[in-house]
Formats: sequence, structure tokens, C-alpha cells
Amino acid sequence: MTTRKIRKASPAAVSAVAIAGFTVEQAAGFRTAVASALIAGKKDDEAKEAKGTATDKLIAALACPALLAHRFEFQSRDRKSGNVIETKHASLYDYARKAAPFYVGGKQQPLRLTGFIAAIMAYAGVNDASSPAAAKGWAIIKGQALKVAIALADNTIAASMVDGKLVLTGGNGSVVAKGLLDVAKQSTSALVGKVNAKGTSKAPAKGPAKAPAKPEMVQASPTDILRAATAYLKKVAAGDEAITNQRIAFVKALARDCAAIIKAEAAAAAKA
Repeated sequence: MTTRKIRKASPAAVSAVAIAGFTVEQAAGFRTAVASALIAGKKDDEAKEAKGTATDKLIAALACPALLAHRFEFQSRDRKSGNVIETKHASLYDYARKAAPFYVGGKQQPLRLTGFIAAIMAYAGVNDASSPAAAKGWAIIKGQALKVAIALADNTIAASMVDGKLVLTGGNGSVVAKGLLDVAKQSTSALVGKVNAKGTSKAPAKGPAKAPAKPEMVQASPTDILRAATAYLKKVAAGDEAITNQRIAFVKALARDCAAIIKAEAAAAAKA
């Protein structure tokens, strides 16, 4: 890794990052939610109710694919001098699944994690991500809100605050989506518990699983499908389009299969 020292810059109070697909109103809601988390984190015993409200707000604010997939720019800094040693880009999706650049070869990269958290908190209007209040606020994001928000976004469930309570609507019709919607009616803590304990990839244990309703397929040629997929992937690579964890899994499978096809075609051409 090439390192270079850059003059230490003072962190901005509010990041001016513009995220495509994430409106000004949504950004304001995210900042309000983070502020609530910081307040809730100051005194856990006295702020139990506030903490619950903060979690609701954070889930509603984070459950947006555009925000989750946005690649934030952040810096790793030398711990002694504070100088910037590298600049990276990563998304909340990358952070949640412990992917690069936060984990390389299975090894955690602490300076990158610290820099990324600081960038997210700066976007939310928090000037000092190292403060005790900020640390407790991030703990609520990491431990409760982020995983739930990703599960909702991946299942196309919309989250909003109505009369001070978290309300979920929509869904992709899958068993997983139905399970999330049902448990959310009990409480936010039940929703958090379901996502953290069992994840969102399996059908509920009780009762027979029902097949999700499938929309009518649009007839298209393989060439049309490949063109559409290529156009989409180009937008994702350029940062102009959001991508979910589920779609990333499809992309990985597609890359593997494409590599196998190219290898087979090359071998056939060599024999010709």
C-alpha cells in the first residue's frame, strides 16, 4: 500500500455529499435520527424510551437502497500524527457484510473502519465521531438499525415514521418480507431481534411456507436481457445506481459463469 502524508484537515460540521436517489428530506431525516441516537446514548438508563424512538427513526432513515449503496469517500489517518495516509470509498452495504476495504484476507482494517464511521457521522452532521455520545450513537446504528434497514431494503419494504412510531409498508411478496412485516407489528425490538437472531433468508419455522406471488414475465430475447444487465452494471460501477446485497450475489454468480463461458470459448477457439 502506497502511503502519502497530507496536511491534516479540520472535519466539516456537515458533509455536503449529494446521494443520487436520496432526497434532501431523507437526508435531513437521517441527520435527525443520528442526533436522536446520540442523545439516547448519553444516559442509557434514563433514556430507554428515547433510545427506542431513536432506533425507529434510524431504521426509517437508513432503509433506502440509495443511501445504503452510496460509496462514501473516507480517509484512514495515522494515529499519532493524524495525517491522512489513504483515501477509500465504500458503502454501508460493504460495512455491514464485512467486505473490502474493511476486511482484507479476513483481517480487520481498524483505521479504515474508523475513517468510514467518521465520514458517515459527518454526513449526519456529527463533527466529532470519537466522542462518547457519538460512539454510543453508532452502537445503536451498528447493533440495531443498520441490519434491519438492509433487510427491509432488500425486501423492498418501505419504512417511515407515523405519529412517532415506525411503520412498514410494501414488500416483494416473499415469505421473508411477510415475516418482517408481521413481526414489526409487535414491536421494533421484536423486529430487531428477528433480524439479528435468525436473519432474513429463511422462511418462518411455524406453518407451511407459501410461494411468493410472481409478477407476469415480460418476454425478451437473451440479447435484450444481456444489454439491460450490462447497462445496469455500468451504472452501478459509476455510482449512478444503487445495488442490494441480493443483487450483488447475482452479480458474483454472473461473473463466475461468464468467466467459465469465456474460458470454454477460448479453449474451443484454440483447438479450431
